[in-house]
Amino acid sequence: MASESGSSDERLVVRARRGSARAFGTLCARYERLARSRARLWIVGRVCRRVSLRDVLQEAYLHAHEHLDEFEDRGEGAFGAWLAQIAEYKAREAVRRHAGVAQRNAAREAPRDLRPPTAQVPGREPTPSQVAMHHEEADTVHAALDALSEDHRTVLELVQFDHQSLKQAAFLMGRTYEATKKLYGRAVAALARALGKHATES
Repeated sequence: MASESGSSDERLVVRARRGSARAFGTLCARYERLARSRARLWIVGRVCRRVSLRDVLQEAYLHAHEHLDEFEDRGEGAFGAWLAQIAEYKAREAVRRHAGVAQRNAAREAPRDLRPPTAQVPGREPTPSQVAMHHEEADTVHAALDALSEDHRTVLELVQFDHQSLKQAAFLMGRTYEATKKLYGRAVAALARALGKHATES
């Protein structure tokens, strides 16, 4: 049998759908680095102690295998993008589970009437990125996010898209609250600049 490593994604997907474990394994190996890098965006700071990147990737591979019939092949590299998206979703799922446990443990230790200071909760006024989500195409926002540094992208995703408080984001990133607050402010400004640059170039 010819080596699977030289086969196109399309052929490997067809073989995998027919039950070839070797073809599916080749696809996963081919895009492991991409899937790993997307998942790692979420497994940062103290989360690394509780969330295993290896376990997240295994869950992603299992999910991809079970839902292979749902994959829409749009050309070479499409499977890699699909697998990376699954890996990111599984990483976010794992982080949310960890955050939930941390919050429940903290609640048991704190007085019932204790509430976080207002400064520790993101404001309700629309932020530049929230406004952009309503007025720009989703791919424009994603492109702007991709242009940011890893720290800026992570804190924005945690606070704005995953609805974590700044205090919880600080815990997940292994930073102090003050450092995270400053990082978030810089990240919002950086995203606004990136969106403005894109609008100028369009």
